[in-house]
Amino acid sequence: GMPGGGKPAVCRPGCLGAQLVVNPMQFGTGLKIKSVEALGFARALVTTPCGAEGLEAGAGTAFRLAGEPADFAREVATLLADPAATDALALSGHEFARKINHEIRTNLAKLFASSPDKRLQTR
Repeated sequence: GMPGGGKPAVCRPGCLGAQLVVNPMQFGTGLKIKSVEALGFARALVTTPCGAEGLEAGAGTAFRLAGEPADFAREVATLLADPAATDALALSGHEFARKINHEIRTNLAKLFASSPDKRLQTR
């Protein structure tokens, strides 16, 4: 939760006005939607290994990864001080998200097409 007991906001509203998104998650399971949203909205992302679960192939090129607090702060500070690097990372991250999305859609289409259940087959 958030300070004061509120629910954490989804990335969408916050991402729209941000150049850089930080996802300092320390625990959790599965794909981290806030990281996916940041990449999808073409925002530079700094996250932890936990926040990158399921997206590991993009570490270093699509987003910055830092496991220790000092390294995390350094990555954020470096990007804040270099708008060109931040923009380049955002574009690379967006392309990575598009590629992953395409691969997932292609694999799902193949899976559905081969299903004996005709209701799952796409037109």
